[in-house]
Amino acid sequence: MLSTFIIILCFTLLVFLLGVGLSLAAHKFNVTPKDPMQHLVEKCLPGVQCGQCGYVGCAEYANAIILENAPINLCTPGGDTTIKAIADVMNCPIPESKDSSLDEEKLAFIDKTKCIGCGKCAKICPYDAIEGKIKSPYEVQKQYCTGCQKCVNSCPTKCITMQLVAPTTDTWHWQISNKTEEKKDE
Repeated sequence: MLSTFIIILCFTLLVFLLGVGLSLAAHKFNVTPKDPMQHLVEKCLPGVQCGQCGYVGCAEYANAIILENAPINLCTPGGDTTIKAIADVMNCPIPESKDSSLDEEKLAFIDKTKCIGCGKCAKICPYDAIEGKIKSPYEVQKQYCTGCQKCVNSCPTKCITMQLVAPTTDTWHWQISNKTEEKKDE
């Protein structure tokens, strides 16, 4: 009975000492960003590390926004919601796009007559928007495609193109004006 109590006491003491050691190690090796704003901007980004912005990953892009004054509208997968979130965090105006084609939503389209079913596009897609079986034509799941264009360059037969999405009542950006404000201005 006494030996069982001693074994339990030893294990309890060992677990307590390991917990204290882990707590001290976590405190000593705590990694915090150099600038807290970088962490806030990075939280606004989608975190898929696609490189469409021209930077290696989302952390590097957030760092460039804070330290190098990089434009906040370079994140293609994040779209307008990411730009608005970063503008709110940075307390800066939302930049207007120079090219009107950037505002139009484009999705990947696979020409099934040219697709050889190699699967390279499905492997590189960060959103798992491309599905199919090997040696059969692949297919894009439009609800998951963000238009990042990574699949276009990965296709050896160049059967993937980016096409404009026809607006529907769900995707149309309605411009609703407030008539009471218009009357006040007159």
